[in-house]
Amino acid sequence: FVVYAVFSAITMVVDRYRGARNRELEAVELRAQLAQAQMQVLRRQLEPQFLFNTLKSIAELVYANPKAAEEMISRMSALLRHSFTSEQSHETTLAEEVRVLDLYLDIMRLRYAERLFVQVDAPAELARARVPRLLLQPLVENALRYGADPSLSLVAVRVSARAEDGALAIRVHDRSGCSEEALRSAGLANLGERIVRLYGSDYGITSRNDEEGIELIVKLPLKFAEDRLPSEARA
Repeated sequence: FVVYAVFSAITMVVDRYRGARNRELEAVELRAQLAQAQMQVLRRQLEPQFLFNTLKSIAELVYANPKAAEEMISRMSALLRHSFTSEQSHETTLAEEVRVLDLYLDIMRLRYAERLFVQVDAPAELARARVPRLLLQPLVENALRYGADPSLSLVAVRVSARAEDGALAIRVHDRSGCSEEALRSAGLANLGERIVRLYGSDYGITSRNDEEGIELIVKLPLKFAEDRLPSEARA
């Protein structure tokens, strides 16, 4: 009887532990699914905004320069095929983001012609660094929006990527004189929130003014393509 009672007590404790463990795992899985859904919403919010802004640029050229407008539509199609795939991962490599940015700049050069000068400085050793998808394009788009002063003969934007103190720092500098508050657009707020959700509150977007204009600084963890993704680490 004593042996049976001890055995029953042990079995009950084990069952309760397993039940609590299963409930904990289910809660973790639900939180992960919720975070994934929220990330998808943030990404889907950014894509229509990009499309709207690009279509607006095309509309401005339809009558002034129909041939350029037609070419812009063709290049936008190429960018959409390249960027908005069914890929489920929220991350890509820095090299891939630079390619997407190049496609976007091909479109913008049709609008700004020889006025547009964008310098991209991304060292080869950082080519496989992991970054959020659709990172560089909204940063440069924001710089063009505020830096494209009609009084300036040149629209100049500088993009650089560096490894700094174990983190990846991406800087986008333009010659605009706008205030930092004016840079808190919906697109940048969306991007900043995605970064925080992916990597935590130690990372995000900051800005600073200098004598030449304003600079956006994106801080990310320095992770490479062969490293595990945040979603994989949580699993």
